[in-house]
Amino acid sequence: LKRQLDLVWSQNGAGGFPWLTGVGWDGHIFDPSMQGRYTPQADVMQLNF
Repeated sequence: LKRQLDLVWSQNGAGGFPWLTGVGWDGHIFDPSMQGRYTPQADVMQLNF
């Protein structure tokens, strides 16, 4: 059974550092700051395990 973990990083964090704004799995992402949609300021890192 393969699972996919999604980590959503925002690029406009404090001090210019990326910060974690959302998490998800198998393509279902929970991110309150994005209202359920991708934004140009966010990068999604997918980890397969």
